[in-house]
Amino acid sequence: MSTKANAILTDVITIKQVPHELKVFWNNRAKLNSRSMNKEIIRLLEEERMRLLGSTPVIKDRKQIHEVIREMHSLPTIDGRPVDEILYDADGMPK
Repeated sequence: MSTKANAILTDVITIKQVPHELKVFWNNRAKLNSRSMNKEIIRLLEEERMRLLGSTPVIKDRKQIHEVIREMHSLPTIDGRPVDEILYDADGMPK
């Protein structure tokens, strides 16, 4: 399969007269997330699109994935049993 067949079509959008505070805010967020401001704004637009459509955005960014894992591991352990023991009975059937 050629690279062109797998390429994502993109367009150019120019945003004019952005308030300085807004530009500074998104520029700082982009730096915090190790992205360009362009990629940060695209991420923001995609998240808003998914929110409006009632969908959950797919996490593609390694940093975001690691952050989710870190947050998950910081949660308290409510049940220390192995997952299989919680979900399945002695015969291997779902509880």
